[in-house]
Amino acid sequence: IVLKALAKDPTRRYPSADALADDLSRWLKGLPIAARPDSPGYRSRMFVRRHRTLVAAGAVALAALLGGAGLALWQARAAAIERDRAEGRFEIAREAARALIYEVHDAVAALDGSTGAREIVLARSIDYLDRLAADAADDPALRVDLAEAYFKVGSVQGLPNGPNLGRTRDAEASYRRGLALLPADTPPADSLGLRALRARAHLLQKLAVVRAFRGDTDVAPGTADQQADRVSAFIESGDYAGHPHFPSAGDTAAATAYYDRAEAAVDAIAEPDRTPHVRRMRSVVYERQGTMRYAAGDLDGALDRYLRSLAIREALAAEPGASYDARRDGGVAHEMIGRTRRQQGRPAEALAAYRRALAVYATLAREDPANAGAQRTLAIGHWQVATPLAGPDGPNLGRRAEALREIDRALALLRPLAAADDSGVESLIADIE
Repeated sequence: IVLKALAKDPTRRYPSADALADDLSRWLKGLPIAARPDSPGYRSRMFVRRHRTLVAAGAVALAALLGGAGLALWQARAAAIERDRAEGRFEIAREAARALIYEVHDAVAALDGSTGAREIVLARSIDYLDRLAADAADDPALRVDLAEAYFKVGSVQGLPNGPNLGRTRDAEASYRRGLALLPADTPPADSLGLRALRARAHLLQKLAVVRAFRGDTDVAPGTADQQADRVSAFIESGDYAGHPHFPSAGDTAAATAYYDRAEAAVDAIAEPDRTPHVRRMRSVVYERQGTMRYAAGDLDGALDRYLRSLAIREALAAEPGASYDARRDGGVAHEMIGRTRRQQGRPAEALAAYRRALAVYATLAREDPANAGAQRTLAIGHWQVATPLAGPDGPNLGRRAEALREIDRALALLRPLAAADDSGVESLIADIE
């Protein structure tokens, strides 16, 4: 203002005293003055000068806002880092549980005197599984993984058909934990959904096996196929108790009782609900009952049961789209009949039954030449045909040349399998030779 009032060029001075007084008044009020060139920066400084308190408060507020935003961003970043770490720890725990259940336990179980170590491994596995299950609500894949793991744990704890720790109630609890993790309704038909369906079926069946083994039969009826799974549980319990041809406890009376309970259970299924699966279970029951009667020397009773089994199996094999197993079952029934006829001293009828079994096996092997199991079964069929022809271990027809031809056919089928390192074929070849 002073420099403008004293400017050498009169045109640059204040035009009047009033103009000078007005500029001084504006300066005192903190307003822009005429003596200073106008600019955004100059106007801003004047504004700050006029409103120091307001600007200071605003600056503090802005600093707080920026500081808060910075803190929030830092906290979000820290949370993201911690979440990534937590997810990493979760995956490590998941892999640890899987390794304990599927690798470490199985390796330890093969060692002599490993029961104590297996108990420790199992306890740690269950601890991992329980903690993982608590966080699995929103992860369908993890829920299926855990259900499958509980299936494995339950089987180790107390499933009667394999090495177990004898804790059937713990096994039942593990199977139920696995079932609780799976969707109650039908899952989508993708790979994960199919895994869930399989896991549910396995858990339900083994739960029935364990309960039947303990004598707990008060299971809700469920669907026909679920009732058939209960029948299957009684059958398996009989097999483990005392089936003469399976590894068992050797208690034939208990085995017979289980098979009779299986028959009663399948009888309880209403006729309209007897699906192919249910009917097949009935045929298996008859076969098992026949085997127990045969072992007890009741050949007529055995034959009666085998014939009942055959009637069901032939009907199932004749249905459109019958599976390999359904058709093979018929051949097995003919085998049983052939064996019984021979023991009754009727080798000609035994030969006819064995030839019917052979015809079934030949058809299956011809339809699937790459199926090593079908080729092996066919070879056994030829060997069995030889026994009523000239087998020295029972009544025979004395037709030695024909018997040798059947044996040669059996060996011709088995030797390529042995060359391919098919397990067990060498011992079978030795038996035939």
